[in-house]
Amino acid sequence: MRTETLSPTDLDWLSEKLGLGESAPMEPSFAPLLSALPAGLYIYEPGEAILREGEKGTDVYVLRSGSALAEQTMDQPAPLELGELAEGDCFGEIGFLLKEPRTADVTAQTECRVFRFKADNLICLMEANPKLKKYLQSVAQNRLVKIFTEKL
Repeated sequence: MRTETLSPTDLDWLSEKLGLGESAPMEPSFAPLLSALPAGLYIYEPGEAILREGEKGTDVYVLRSGSALAEQTMDQPAPLELGELAEGDCFGEIGFLLKEPRTADVTAQTECRVFRFKADNLICLMEANPKLKKYLQSVAQNRLVKIFTEKL
């Protein structure tokens, strides 16, 4: 993994993808939003692990470009593919919201450029943008349903 500096284009893309501009007026309350944004993009090569099932972790990721594969390997006779992640998808939200270990491995399939939000920073963003909180809760709920449905 290596890092890359964020460009204004990356920030515009992220703001649009997460709907941050909708509730972020240009006033003093906008400052916490800026401080909550990630410091850079993390670059993962094909085959490189982004997350590992069972690890502790509360950071949330947004895939800027590339594709990654989510699968469960613990307690499985063979890896259980949960799905492919593409540009704009977020992941890591289950560990963040539930304060539980990671529920899946996420591995880069192609070169992936990934935003990484630290939990404390994301909490600031969610306080300023309730739609973001609802979005992350919805994503986590849908993924948990899929995980438990496929295990049955």
